[in-house]
Amino acid sequence: MSQDVINSPPFKPCSDPSTIPPSPHKTILDRIRRTHPLLSCKTPFCKHDNGCIENTLVDSIKSFLYGYGINTAISLIGMMLRTRKLDLIAKQLLRCLFSKGNFDVGGFMGVMTLILKGQICAMRKIRNKEDWANSFFSGLISGYLSIFFIREKSRLTFATFFLSRAFDCVYNSMVKRKIINNSKYNYVIIFLLMNLLTVYARFHEPYLVPKSLSKFYEFVYQKGPLEGQLEHVLTEMTKRRRIRNNIIG
Repeated sequence: MSQDVINSPPFKPCSDPSTIPPSPHKTILDRIRRTHPLLSCKTPFCKHDNGCIENTLVDSIKSFLYGYGINTAISLIGMMLRTRKLDLIAKQLLRCLFSKGNFDVGGFMGVMTLILKGQICAMRKIRNKEDWANSFFSGLISGYLSIFFIREKSRLTFATFFLSRAFDCVYNSMVKRKIINNSKYNYVIIFLLMNLLTVYARFHEPYLVPKSLSKFYEFVYQKGPLEGQLEHVLTEMTKRRRIRNNIIG
């Protein structure tokens, strides 16, 4: 049997409330568990403490609150730095708390958690085994559906973040498999190569660079007269080379 595939007896949902161990704390959630025993049941492969349904719902709500809370806190800090008048602060405060963008981020994280964890548990139950397919297809579908909760102009930022994390996972996998040696300079080299590509695109093919990245470079480098002239020359050279290549082609 492959080490990546684990088979187990079929999933058997709880049907008798007496099978649920009594809790010393009589909370509303404890009463719901005893009234609906299915909430406390999980597959033999699941390692979470609570049942699959309960774990999925609770973690989804937590993810929504984390996403909404962090994004709202960042908006509030920016608002306080920009605004000095008290009457404007009160209006901006309400705008930040009920901003659609903040709810979008919370919805993105909540829906991704809901679909990801719910589908993993469902596939474990249906397929009755634990292998790479459960996490692969769950991540694929949850990522595709949750991205629609993010505004189109912000999708690139989230995609870039997850792309960097995916690259980090590939790098760690290569180190663990001893395909490459682990070195403290590896990330430095990777950053240099990525920065080389973005800076080259910024000056030679600026239409490839997102506006947010262009603004970042303008803020960092603070172009003076000489830098402005140099950028103009490089841009014109790129345009002429592109026109010449199109004519020759």
